Amino acid sequence: MPRITQGRIAPKHLISLDNMADLKSITKLNGVRLGSGLTLTQVKENDLVQNQYTALYDAICSLSLSKKEERGTLGGDLCSAYPFALMACPTLLFDTEVAAAGMYPATHPEGMGVKGGFFGSRIIRIDSFFATRDSTILKKDELVKEFILPFLPDHTGSAFIKIKRGKSAYLGITGIGARITVSSQDRFAASRKVLGGKGDLIGILDRFAEGNLACKDVRLVVAHSRNLPRRLRSGEDALNGNVLSGTVFSKAIQSAMVETMTDIKGKTEPWYLQEMVKVLLMRTIMKAIDRGIRPEKKIRPEVAF
Repeated sequence: MPRITQGRIAPKHLISLDNMADLKSITKLNGVRLGSGLTLTQVKENDLVQNQYTALYDAICSLSLSKKEERGTLGGDLCSAYPFALMACPTLLFDTEVAAAGMYPATHPEGMGVKGGFFGSRIIRIDSFFATRDSTILKKDELVKEFILPFLPDHTGSAFIKIKRGKSAYLGITGIGARITVSSQDRFAASRKVLGGKGDLIGILDRFAEGNLACKDVRLVVAHSRNLPRRLRSGEDALNGNVLSGTVFSKAIQSAMVETMTDIKGKTEPWYLQEMVKVLLMRTIMKAIDRGIRPEKKIRPEVAF
């Protein structure tokens, strides 16, 4: 439907999938499985998404959906493979797998629980799902049944900040996401006190170090306005396995910022673009860390920047 709306294709016939219940389910089996036919509103209202996959929750909440757009589905957004397919960024954060079904022999030993109607299935990693900026690797006889989000370790936080379309045209990016698992020898007692107090960012981070707050399983992703989202691996490496401090945080931000700037083709001054990217990275990473330390806090979605 997104491609038809954009005038990129004009099919002679359309087949409705509304009556396929398997495409509209949310189940827990070797991960959280989100049916491709779920509307974005249905995904947003699910407790699992709100409490565990908060970057996805942020991304959907950042959209101002009209009554017509509320019918848009998770599968429709991702399969459009368009740079403004906003769900590509948070699903990449969670190492999502795509369960595709088609009329061919099964290529995955576990299958995906299809009760009937399909001869075979295969599982595709989300980072291999997109072929180009406007196409996927799906075959003509395939459809996406569900998206599989792996279970996350305790004290994993994630966040996504969307950039409003007017600003994204100038900056060259549409959003930044982060996912981080945190650990602490004192069960986060010192870190919780730090978050409940006041102080400048570097001071707060150095006080995190006193509680041996460490980061692991870090994912940083930037969504481009003219390209597919990509992971910022140099920034991830700077945080992974390290005790968080002002020095470590600054190195991670600098590494991620340099990597982001190599792909951006914005319409504004380079110094301004660099500062904006820096601020967005800092906000997103700190929000993810906060959610990892205090998972019991009521989740409030990030607002569009």
